[in-house]
Amino acid sequence: SEFLTRAEMVDYVRQEYNSNRDAALQELALYHALGLIQPGVQIDAETTVKWIASNIAGFYDPKTKRLHVISDLENMGVDEKVVLAHEYTHALQDQQFDLDKYQGRMLRNTTDAQLAMTSVYEGDATTVMALYLYGNTTQSDWDYLAYRAAFNSPSIITATGVSTRVSEISYFPYAQGAQFVIALMLDGKGWAEVNHAYADPPQSTSQVLHPSRYLTRLATPIPIALPDLGPTLGKEFTPTIKFDTLGEFVTSVHLDEFLYDPKRAAQAADGWEGDSFSLWLASNDRQAFAWQMAWDTPRDVGEFFDAYTDLLRKRVGSDVTAEREEADLRWYSGDGGSGLIRRTNVRTLVLWGPDKAAVEKLLTAFK
Repeated sequence: SEFLTRAEMVDYVRQEYNSNRDAALQELALYHALGLIQPGVQIDAETTVKWIASNIAGFYDPKTKRLHVISDLENMGVDEKVVLAHEYTHALQDQQFDLDKYQGRMLRNTTDAQLAMTSVYEGDATTVMALYLYGNTTQSDWDYLAYRAAFNSPSIITATGVSTRVSEISYFPYAQGAQFVIALMLDGKGWAEVNHAYADPPQSTSQVLHPSRYLTRLATPIPIALPDLGPTLGKEFTPTIKFDTLGEFVTSVHLDEFLYDPKRAAQAADGWEGDSFSLWLASNDRQAFAWQMAWDTPRDVGEFFDAYTDLLRKRVGSDVTAEREEADLRWYSGDGGSGLIRRTNVRTLVLWGPDKAAVEKLLTAFK
């Protein structure tokens, strides 16, 4: 075990960032596409490093078998003990379940599946440290522990033009992961059910949000194929993310960023059965985004269709032009770009581009 000062943590993250720069840039591009980073905001490498470092209170490295607590204090206070309990649990998980191998499996999965799989070991560690500290834990205790385990600095996020809702994504495996682990424990098999999750982890954030769907093996993502948009968009655009999945939770965060209504956003994202998206970039930070989703019922489609229609109106800016308003298709353009949503039975298609012409090109690929 080792203590690192906050400055040493920044140096450590800088080295990791330089070795995984492409993945970090893809993540920032996705946040831009979802409206979680303000248009025109450019985040340089050093700001990104400090932002990532500010989100870390401690960590365990399964490759080096070392755990670290971040503190500028010489003695351990309550916060440091909380973090140490969490990271010590990761060391025990590694002994029993091989975290390096587990995380290696994660890297071959989608954004949604990675978030779900992370929820197993982070939720497990958050639960264990709660039992270690409190025994009987209140909701306020859970909120505090999840915050400490996923420590973040809203001031840095706000200063960079990044929505504070990005923190909700990093916070998810700790807060919702703990609730998921508790649900497994209470299912009747205790820790055995939690242990089993390392061999058979949840495949989607939908299963983490609704543990009964994991226990009954419902909400298994439906694979959705996307056309190759390269020939349609032409040489002007290059692929940043050719294929990935957002999942129920990130979808709800995206909706809430524009609707300012967490309950409605969560309800509109519920019923998710699968999605695929593709993200392409051109000069001057112009983006082309195609996103196809599968839903459980036509009612789920209707809820998402109505919510996303409201999102589009707000996102394109104050100068809104209705390109098309039909029963099953809504298309709006404005000074913030151009976007549409189309529904067919239990599927929806979302297209977004810098202007009407780009969206028209995207639409031809889905006819």
